[in-house]
Amino acid sequence: IETEKSTISKVTNAVGEKSLSDIGDSVVGGIKTVGNVSGKVLNVVVEDTGIGTKVAKLVAAAQTSINTMIDNAVHSVQVTMNDIGNITITQAIKMFIKLIVAIVNILFMVINAVLKVVSGKPAQEWALVATGAVKDETGKLLTKTAETANNLSHKSLGELSSMVGKFSHDVSDHVVSSLSVLGYSSQSIAAEQISSTIF
Repeated sequence: IETEKSTISKVTNAVGEKSLSDIGDSVVGGIKTVGNVSGKVLNVVVEDTGIGTKVAKLVAAAQTSINTMIDNAVHSVQVTMNDIGNITITQAIKMFIKLIVAIVNILFMVINAVLKVVSGKPAQEWALVATGAVKDETGKLLTKTAETANNLSHKSLGELSSMVGKFSHDVSDHVVSSLSVLGYSSQSIAAEQISSTIF
């Protein structure tokens, strides 16, 4: 016979796993959003620059690497969700957030490297603008993650899930708007225009 305590514990775990699933879905969606925007930004840079075959191959290789990394990251989230019985909800949350933050940082390095080669312009100013903005967004997300880890309520998990979605869109907006520093058309790289083709 189940005790009232064990019944409550099962209900709490079920609610936690449902909320964790929402966070997992948000992380997957966020990773795909930032990855897609990064790819489209590279396309805009290539089209605006009119590069040669050798550099075009470099950009194509970068885009392939981005796609592979996104696929692997999404798979990692799915594996973690399937393995939830062997790890705690807190551990899973921290893994998810570390993953999306790492993906964002890697994508920035890829875009920055390609920009230096393709544009022939110094990207230091762009990198500073974008990196500063993303550090702010990352700091907010990590703070919220720590708060949630200490309070695994349905409300806090829901708020973290929403914040992950906001983080990915804010980061994408920062990437796009920062490119105008390098002289790319603000109209062709408008965040709204690029984002509208994602879903």
